[in-house]
Order: sequence, then C-alpha cells, then structure tokens
Amino acid sequence: MTRIITPPWPADLMTICRNDCAARGEPPCWQIDAGVQPHHAGYAMRGQVCADCYEIWQADHDATAKRRCAERELHQRRIVYAKRVAAGKMTRQEADREIARMTAIACDYAEQEGKERLL
Repeated sequence: MTRIITPPWPADLMTICRNDCAARGEPPCWQIDAGVQPHHAGYAMRGQVCADCYEIWQADHDATAKRRCAERELHQRRIVYAKRVAAGKMTRQEADREIARMTAIACDYAEQEGKERLL
C-alpha cells in the first residue's frame, strides 16, 4: 500500500479514509504521527494515509472547489459586513479591505482552475 504523509490532518480526510476503507472491507488506513501535537481545532495530528484515500480527498479540494468556496464566502461577507458596518462594529474601510482580500483569493483560484484544465 502506498502511503502519503499528510500536512496537518483535516478531520474530513479521516472521515473519507474511514468510509472508503470500510467500503473496501478494510480497517482505516490512516496512521497518526503521535509526535506531532494538534495545532488547530478541527485538525488531528500529522499522519499517513493510503494513496487511494488521499486521491479521493484531494479531488474534493481542487481549484474549482476552492474557488466556489471562496465565492460563497465572499457572498456571506458582503451580507455580514454590511450589517456590521451599519451597527458600527466595523468600518467601511475594514469591510472593503476584507472583501477585496477574499475577491483576490477567488481570482487566484479561478486562475489556478484554468491552469488545471490545461493539464
């Protein structure tokens, strides 16, 4: 079994691994590196996973999925920040700056998406 060392382990990768391995009638393939402590809520420790499970997870995190997520976040920010500005909890300049950052992220993923299509 080919194993891939993962960056800090996203909880959804563990779920994919658990479900995919169970569908194949195998125990979960993930192995946690106990020497690395979690650094962020929602992440477990670093570890290893088989190539099949990683490929399934990676396909769900391509540039198209990331761009769509950034666009959803941008839509939410426009709604929420307008309310925060109206309530005096955020300045218009702060809101504009944060929206511009998320717009740039969405544009970066759109550019990356175009490059992935060429491959």
